[in-house]
Amino acid sequence: MTADDDARAAGEAGADHVAALRASYAAQCRAMVAGDADALGRLLADGFTLTHMTGTVQSKEQWLADVRSGEMASPSSPAWLWPRACASPHR
Repeated sequence: MTADDDARAAGEAGADHVAALRASYAAQCRAMVAGDADALGRLLADGFTLTHMTGTVQSKEQWLADVRSGEMASPSSPAWLWPRACASPHR
């Protein structure tokens, strides 16, 4: 294997990571819009924290409780968060 082969393989691995990240984020967008706290819970790490634009910080459990109660309702299209990721996980 040459250095070029190594660089090409690293680039492909990086592209795979980007695709996986976009797919995960798109799944989070869909779950937020649907108000599906169970799906969100499966997608987020155990130590996840959410920092709102107001500066309020919530643990994963606190945020999911708000999603379940309806207190945290998402707009019908959260595409403003990361437009290309929400539009298609296959870019």
